[in-house]
Amino acid sequence: MKIIASFIFLIFFSLSAMAETYNLSVDKVTLDTGKFKRQAIGYNGATPGPTLRFKEGEDVTI
Repeated sequence: MKIIASFIFLIFFSLSAMAETYNLSVDKVTLDTGKFKRQAIGYNGATPGPTLRFKEGEDVTI
């Protein structure tokens, strides 16, 4: 029984610390507020950029 519990713990721990890769592009975009238009920096073609969420201990490559 202890072997099974240890095995499940190792699988869970390795899955929770998996590495993720996020690809972001930085582009010039036109920001239109309705009152004026301005050049701005966009991420993946939009501003504001996407929300990236991570868990503590997770390996991430951006």
